[in-house]
Amino acid sequence: MRLPERIASTFVLQCKGCKQIRQGTDEYPLLQPDAGMPELIDGETVYPKTPDKLESVLPKWLDAGAWIVGGCCGTTIEHYRRIAAVLAARRDH
Repeated sequence: MRLPERIASTFVLQCKGCKQIRQGTDEYPLLQPDAGMPELIDGETVYPKTPDKLESVLPKWLDAGAWIVGGCCGTTIEHYRRIAAVLAARRDH
């Protein structure tokens, strides 16, 4: 099934659905993963998905068709550093 033309020029995806969206459009998916469901630990809000976890799954999402990558709730500067490193490594190959 193809999506209607020009329904949107960019799709925002949070963690799931990239491969399915890429099969249904020629547009450019924007991936914005969050850092997991926040937990309150000792009075502090903690997001369980670490930069290591994001770095480990990002290549799979890129292979599935994500073109633009950012972050959503709970992501930190370290998450963005890891995103940049993965993208730079792929660019250099």
